[in-house]
Amino acid sequence: MRIPFSTVAVAISALAPSFLAGADAMVATNKPISFYKDIRPILQANCQGCHQPAKAKGGYVITDYDRLLQAGDSKEKPVVGGQPNASHLVKQITPVKGEAEMPKGKPPLATYEIEKINRWIAEGATDDTPSNARQRYDADHPPVYTRAPVIASLDYSPDGKLIAVAGFHEVLLHNADGSGIAGRLIGLSDRVQSLRFSPDGKQLAVAAGQPSRLGEIQIWDVEKRKLTLSVPSGYDTLYGVSWSPDGKLVAFGCPDKTLRAIEASSGKQVLFQGSHNDWVLGTAFSTNGSHVISVGRDMSAKLTELGTLELWCQARDGERRWKLEFDTRGQAPVSAGPGGAQGAASAPAAAVPVNEDSVPLDG
Repeated sequence: MRIPFSTVAVAISALAPSFLAGADAMVATNKPISFYKDIRPILQANCQGCHQPAKAKGGYVITDYDRLLQAGDSKEKPVVGGQPNASHLVKQITPVKGEAEMPKGKPPLATYEIEKINRWIAEGATDDTPSNARQRYDADHPPVYTRAPVIASLDYSPDGKLIAVAGFHEVLLHNADGSGIAGRLIGLSDRVQSLRFSPDGKQLAVAAGQPSRLGEIQIWDVEKRKLTLSVPSGYDTLYGVSWSPDGKLVAFGCPDKTLRAIEASSGKQVLFQGSHNDWVLGTAFSTNGSHVISVGRDMSAKLTELGTLELWCQARDGERRWKLEFDTRGQAPVSAGPGGAQGAASAPAAAVPVNEDSVPLDG
């Protein structure tokens, strides 16, 4: 029996996408693993909080290819090109009975991430980082300014002795009397968007990041000029950092339209609120720490109860908001935008005192 040509053509055209998809998958599988595109993002998201120049736990740094290959305090070679089984890094990230040495205190890396690292080492552990993307700044190699940088944020210490000023890849601590720079807190993130001293002035919280790559919250010990906590969050620069009155929590805004808060001691996330429709640019705690107000590029202010995550009220006044504070009573939030500072009274829907008489949006 002869099959019509048109029938054969239709069958081939129907099967073609499947063959092409299989071929693409084969090419993708056989493609060499890239350190910059495949391995670096895994380490960045899971490991650099504890293993960076400003905070090298175990004497090991993973933020730069050359230092990734250098042994830490264990003296074990972390990466041996072509030999995954001889690489200490592989031993550290491979779970045994569901637990791995790295990341410390966190769930093990996903199976496919471990497989990628194994493959990259087996293929020779080569470096393909572009020259313009290599780490250039740390305490031994501070930024050099040829012109005054844009100052995105500054804050006085509670005792009035220091002024923290956002710089490039760093926070500069100026003596408030004008006598000069008291310290330079140099971190990984090139964009420092927001900073705040803790209520007792002993710590400094920094919302920063690398645009389109990483968001980072840094907690610095002001006296020791030492990074005590680095928490990656999202894949873009973070904004609007603030402290709870007791100094235990830090809130911040994200370009993914979320308001978040973490424990300042551990980095554990305790608040995730996604009710904004655009970037969240500013946050502030009420004076009793029970509520957080967030403002965003969606021209709104939202009040969230920390314990229940209940959205109590919101305001929309037609202007973008990026700075937020409560008044001294902890009741009326005051925000700032292109039109200047505005109190809650200018936005009737938000003029709700932060107390037990507040009414939820759905009330």
